[in-house]
Amino acid sequence: MNNLYSPILPDQTRILYLPRRASTSPEYVIECFLYAADILHPVFDGVGLRTEGGREDQTVQFNALSYVWGSPKKTASMVCNGLKVPITPTLYDALAVIRTHDFSSEFLWVDQVCIN
Repeated sequence: MNNLYSPILPDQTRILYLPRRASTSPEYVIECFLYAADILHPVFDGVGLRTEGGREDQTVQFNALSYVWGSPKKTASMVCNGLKVPITPTLYDALAVIRTHDFSSEFLWVDQVCIN
């Protein structure tokens, strides 16, 4: 899991991108992407994602996920940036529901994933 957490600057945080999907089957794999985001983007006001060369930099709206951890045992998993990441079953259930509903943003701040 070390490759998931590249160093970030003091004025950055990590934001999870969770693309919407319709499937809720039991063998459902949650796939997402973790990005370093500027807390105050130099060009835009707000939280921003930088791109190579800056041409497609964007300000993003995100939701913070608040949930009960339940058991701290990470017996579920998701795929983030191509890596299998262990997570708690309650987080898995929350992300599975969020992916199938029309929330205001596909970007999330989730403590269990965004904090190294």
